[in-house]
Amino acid sequence: MVLGFLTATVATTAFSILFGIPRRQLLWSGLVGGLAWWSGALLEHLGLGETLATLCAAVILTVMARFLSIHRRAPVTLFLTAGIFPLVPGSRIYSVALFLLQTAFSEAGRTLVATLETAGAIAIGILLGHAVPARLLTWRRR
Repeated sequence: MVLGFLTATVATTAFSILFGIPRRQLLWSGLVGGLAWWSGALLEHLGLGETLATLCAAVILTVMARFLSIHRRAPVTLFLTAGIFPLVPGSRIYSVALFLLQTAFSEAGRTLVATLETAGAIAIGILLGHAVPARLLTWRRR
């Protein structure tokens, strides 16, 4: 799991460079992606199921992105767009296309449904993460 976290962090950082995120935010966007992947993998390992684990990881990702946008004074999309990279089911989208080319339509249909479930879970997770009040993401020093 540590290797997966490091891989997701490096991959998200590389995507952030391609996406044009400012240098001072690269480490943070990479960590958001790594933590999003790690939380999803941990929840799936604990038996939550892939779709529900992805939903929870997307909520965690969105809350982290909003927290960092407040405290790093940067747009939330810098962290959210980069951090979502490890959660996107890209290999399954490829598998759907491959099964269609191989005329394995039943397998393509099953894979497509699972892919759409994951994509829907990401979208709903982002929506739920944005429902968290902003005052819970800030702190005040006395």
